[in-house]
Amino acid sequence: PIDYENIFQDEEEKNSKILKRKEDYPDFDSLNTIYDELGNEITFYENIKDNYNLSVFMGIDIGSTSTKICIIDEDKRPLIGIYRKTASDPINAVKLIFKALLRVEEEKKLKFKFLGVATTGSGRKMIKEVIGADEEINEITAHALSATHIDKDVDTIIEIGGQDSKFTKMKDGMVYY
Repeated sequence: PIDYENIFQDEEEKNSKILKRKEDYPDFDSLNTIYDELGNEITFYENIKDNYNLSVFMGIDIGSTSTKICIIDEDKRPLIGIYRKTASDPINAVKLIFKALLRVEEEKKLKFKFLGVATTGSGRKMIKEVIGADEEINEITAHALSATHIDKDVDTIIEIGGQDSKFTKMKDGMVYY
């Protein structure tokens, strides 16, 4: 049997293997998370000025158990994330998230200019058609692009979703089998 307690020579080796370049990873600690009466969890990752026009991209992940959006700026920094349960109704879940996003625009007197919108997740094809998104991206591609943006040397991605789980191997920034 493998001695899992002593698999690494010392604590420093263990940390270097498991927490590779942790200090370079983005800090996703939010400035503020609120919950609205519609059941949305709204997280602000940046302090966004009131009365401001923002050019942004939106990603929508329509999963079997939860639906999420992330608004990023032109420099790929996350600004706002909204999360809610899909509740077996992906179209309504997206409607309720959009209502929350409109409310953010109204309350902060913002105007989002969407430079691109992409969908992913099990409901990506349907929601792309419903909202007229620019792209529909499968989860493996979305994970690979995101992971290599954070760490160009990433070699493994493990995703545990509500409907399935995925293990993706990467080499030189590309998915391989």
